[in-house]
Amino acid sequence: MTMCFRRCWAKRSSSIPTATTAGSTAKPATMDAESQSEFLTILPIETRLQIYRHVLPLGTVHFLSEKDYMFYVLCGDRAAHTTHACHAVRRALSPLRYWGMALDNISEFGWGNPYLPPEVVSRGEVSLLRVCRQVHGEALPVLYEGVTFQVDELETWLRFSSGVLGERLSLVRALRIKFSMQRGAPGLVYDAFWAVVATRMPHLSDLEAEVQIDHGVSPLPSDSDCEWYRPLREVRGLRNFSLKAVGRNDTEDGRTIRVVSSELKRTMCSPRDESCPIPTFPRSEIDLGLRKWSSGWRSGYRTDKR
Repeated sequence: MTMCFRRCWAKRSSSIPTATTAGSTAKPATMDAESQSEFLTILPIETRLQIYRHVLPLGTVHFLSEKDYMFYVLCGDRAAHTTHACHAVRRALSPLRYWGMALDNISEFGWGNPYLPPEVVSRGEVSLLRVCRQVHGEALPVLYEGVTFQVDELETWLRFSSGVLGERLSLVRALRIKFSMQRGAPGLVYDAFWAVVATRMPHLSDLEAEVQIDHGVSPLPSDSDCEWYRPLREVRGLRNFSLKAVGRNDTEDGRTIRVVSSELKRTMCSPRDESCPIPTFPRSEIDLGLRKWSSGWRSGYRTDKR
């Protein structure tokens, strides 16, 4: 398969469009060139999908925010690890802070603002998506389905979900999140995040959540129907779910979280078509919360949907 891919790729290379920077031009691939590609005309779609899975680095996509921009770093490590301990993230942060910009293309991880110098933007890992529209359309779902998305702030995922096409968001299979539990009610952003997970991510199967418990939260809620856990019970159809307390696994809070996690897992991993009464989200309040924070970042964030 690899040799066949290389042979077809070599004949295709002359019509591959190259990435550009400001002031330069590139000749886009034409529909005629696509129709003559042996990779697309000879290999069946099943074989092409296998090639995409072999070529694309299906690891972890880290979502970060820097100076009102949001950007993404794709690393090859699929196992759970902290964002700031990731070598790929550390390598990306320095030039991004220097240029004061971010890789903000929400469809093609790793390519961003064309005004960034070429050496700052890494294109090699996902350059397959740049070949032509057909390859992009076939391979991008493989990337969305194969990687684990990791966010340290719920607002970041709301930004992503409002800027990406709905069919792309529905392809996400694995999500790893962190959030803070503070004194009082959770807030609009918290409810809006879980509403997105419950209503716009029907194929999500693996969800890992870490909660940072504020010192003012005492005692920790142990009822899975309390206002902090109630939005999670709206989610259905998961294969795996875990909820952990950051730095408190051996404390009473950690034991409470494990009990709550077990109760939530039974609900969240039940079939999506299960007919049982569950709380509904206040749609008007969620929309209000989305409007409040969205106006602040859209001025510096490109929202063209791909």
